[in-house]
Formats: sequence, C-alpha cells, structure tokens
Amino acid sequence: MLDIWYLVTFLLIFLFRCLFQLYVCDCVMPVRSLCRSQWRHVSAYRKQGSPGFSFKKLYMQLDEATLTFNADVCLVGAIFLLTYFIIV
Repeated sequence: MLDIWYLVTFLLIFLFRCLFQLYVCDCVMPVRSLCRSQWRHVSAYRKQGSPGFSFKKLYMQLDEATLTFNADVCLVGAIFLLTYFIIV
C-alpha cells in the first residue's frame, strides 16, 4: 500500500513539474501582456512563432534597451536596439 502511495505521489510531482515548466517558468501569458503594455509597437513581436523566441527573453532585452536608450539615446541606445533586432 505504501509503494502505491509513493508511486502516485511521484507521478503527481512529475505532472506538476511538467505543467510548471510549460506555464509558469516561461510565463508566456503574463510576460506577453507585460511586454505589450510597456512597449506597444516593437517589430520583434513578429518573431513570436520562430524557434527560440521567448517573451521572457524579449522582456529582459526591452528592459535593458529602455535603460540603455534613456542613458545615451544617440549612440549606445540605438545600437542596442538594432543589434538585438528589437526594432528593424
């Protein structure tokens, strides 16, 4: 009886871990809406279906780009936005 309990517990933990990785780790929906609420018109949104695209990564790049752009608009900020293909 105890072995079945361990097996059920293991399977539930495994299922929870899989669901956590799918929905919580990448935070697809919350980060997507956060990106679009902060930065409405970004051409990087068009890469949404491409392999390797992550809204979490894009959010971090957009946040860094905002700080960089506010620090030095003419040189460093524009180069950062163009280097990471955030704007095209």
